[in-house]
Amino acid sequence: MFASTLFTALFCAGLVVAHDGQTHGHLQPREETNETNTVEITTFGRSQNSTGGQAQVAAAGDLSPFGEIGVGCGINWQEDVSFGGGLQAGSSSFGLGGGYKIFPHSMEIGAGIGYTKSNASASITFQSSDDGSFQLTFTSTRAFACVPGNATTGYSVTCTTTNGTALRRH
Repeated sequence: MFASTLFTALFCAGLVVAHDGQTHGHLQPREETNETNTVEITTFGRSQNSTGGQAQVAAAGDLSPFGEIGVGCGINWQEDVSFGGGLQAGSSSFGLGGGYKIFPHSMEIGAGIGYTKSNASASITFQSSDDGSFQLTFTSTRAFACVPGNATTGYSVTCTTTNGTALRRH
């Protein structure tokens, strides 16, 4: 989870940095390759001062087979306070989001996912401190059970909904 969230934030930062070198101040029209996919960049911005800043990029449009979608990410930093980033994406059928924030002596990561058709959602929050303490909170609109595990490299927990429906992976 942390690795994917960190990748997302670094990817978004790369997009903003790449755009920063452009002096014309606007995005070039994209080349049409498939008329049914009409996703366009809707936001591309940044602001900063001597102690902090933020940057964001977002896109929206029609994407086969999902229909109307929206996706966006952002990063932020503040001297002596924190830095972080996040990503959100969704359609009329589903939504997901995640983000992280790093403080001088602790970190927080959060992620959530939801499905409109089944009116189901779940989220996790993970907090840690440089003293080696961790806290994980899992919240769901559906009943679930968690099973602890013990591997040679550490401890684990796996949580699964208890409604008898197996998790499908694609």
